[in-house]
Amino acid sequence: MWLAAIVLMICGCGRYGFERDARDATGETDATGEAADGPCTWGSWSAPTPVEGFEGSDWERSPAQRTDRLEIVFARYEVIASQINAQLRSATRSTTSMPFGPDAPMEGLNDPTRDDLEPSLTADGLVMMFASDRTGTRRAFEARRPTVGAAFSSPALAAGIGPLTLYGPELTADGLGLYYTVVNDLWVARRPTLAQEFQSPTQLGFTGDQASVSADEREIYFIRAFRLFVRARASVAEPFADEVEIVIPGFTGTGAPDLSNDGTELLIILNDQLSRLTRACT
Repeated sequence: MWLAAIVLMICGCGRYGFERDARDATGETDATGEAADGPCTWGSWSAPTPVEGFEGSDWERSPAQRTDRLEIVFARYEVIASQINAQLRSATRSTTSMPFGPDAPMEGLNDPTRDDLEPSLTADGLVMMFASDRTGTRRAFEARRPTVGAAFSSPALAAGIGPLTLYGPELTADGLGLYYTVVNDLWVARRPTLAQEFQSPTQLGFTGDQASVSADEREIYFIRAFRLFVRARASVAEPFADEVEIVIPGFTGTGAPDLSNDGTELLIILNDQLSRLTRACT
């Protein structure tokens, strides 16, 4: 059963936020970006602002960041040989207080004749999953690199996922879980180690697309009909609870949420603008 939708108030008079209880994280993170245990209540999401370095830009899609927020990967539709295709691109910066530098194509990952989009990174930035229709149907492809400064390997079909037409592949922080959408249903598949293939998937029990999960997998943001929703749960062993809609007044065309591993930042496409919302853990 759905909860009543909540409105994210973007004025000084008051705001409502999606809050965790005392069983949730303090906002402090370990080396992988995963939140430490302890009492925490999330504050409200801030008003959206353009991501520094992308102000006034458009056609960016499906953003994802490394845990240190010094690299962002995304897709952009481009005209190549008189054909419009989505292509993977990346941009970096030296500190989080600076804007991102010029973006560039991710060489070796793109097929110029097909759509390559919806990238997702592990917390350390060494494993990427993305969707591509280069085989004729949209499937999940995986690529890896030895260090964050190195190029990714040639992409290969995600082992164990099968010939599914899927959307929005989202890796967990450790790379051992993969959330994705088939038709309109959200699923998750897991693998014992990065060296093994994904096992039998589990249906989450609700519809949605472009899911983004917290590092502890207890919070999930997703899109349905260009509207943003969130669900939470007390532990990974439990199902996600009833959903709450997050309405950002004045914006339409919401898409592609990306929750940071520490839970304090949400990247999202608003009116074709790559935007950022922030919140604090108190």
